[in-house]
Amino acid sequence: MAGFLNIFGLLCAAAMAAALALGYMASMGIVSISSHMVAGVVTPLAAILGLSILMFYFIATGSALKDIAKRNLIDHALYYETRTFKKILFPWIMGAIALLMATPVLGAAFDAKKMPLIVHTLSGWGALLVYWLTVVRGMRFLKRNMDILNEASAASDKAGAKTSISGGP
Repeated sequence: MAGFLNIFGLLCAAAMAAALALGYMASMGIVSISSHMVAGVVTPLAAILGLSILMFYFIATGSALKDIAKRNLIDHALYYETRTFKKILFPWIMGAIALLMATPVLGAAFDAKKMPLIVHTLSGWGALLVYWLTVVRGMRFLKRNMDILNEASAASDKAGAKTSISGGP
């Protein structure tokens, strides 16, 4: 799962950069504005999906680690470390999602002549920057979270083997 999320995050960041480039090329008449518009709607949706999966991945693995820590099979510090990941990452995820949602709306407002182009442009660059920082942080946390999860899984398996050997519940 971690590998998928890392690759998906990088692909979405590249697609967002391409959507920005299409916007500049459309303003120069090199490509049709519709190319930018389609990329500018589809790319944020894909990125929001990836961020949502990332968020729920940390929630689900945190719950599993909490149960294993309650059974004293792993050091509680490992569980609290994963909670720290969430505390650091979730505000960035929410900020990225907000910018990703706002940018196409601001583009439509510009198209309707209700908003200056600079607002849409800055929102697009801001969304890319915040998304990129979130993905990079997420990659680092995913690797460490996976290490902790593997350790917890091994401890849980070992405890399960002892229970089944001794005939206990």
